[in-house]
Amino acid sequence: MRGVSAFVLATLAACSADAQDARETQPAASTQVEEIYVVGTVVESSGAATEFCAEERIGFGGARGEGQLTLQSTATQASDGRMIDTNVKTVGSIR
Repeated sequence: MRGVSAFVLATLAACSADAQDARETQPAASTQVEEIYVVGTVVESSGAATEFCAEERIGFGGARGEGQLTLQSTATQASDGRMIDTNVKTVGSIR
């Protein structure tokens, strides 16, 4: 599971360039409210790496495994912040 967390962080870091471009067109941070999205991951499949993980495609070699995960939105209780639903809606996927 630790490897999955590192993979998710690496994927999110790879997407940060697009987020930077979006921030440049938005108002200064002092006028914005921070948005935090909490998602859960559901492992749909895992196994040996396929051609999807070829070095030419992902930019590094030695991939030994490949997984497919679904990202699920969550719901919390407003009164105390407790999570009350971990599977509200599918909001994305990672391969």
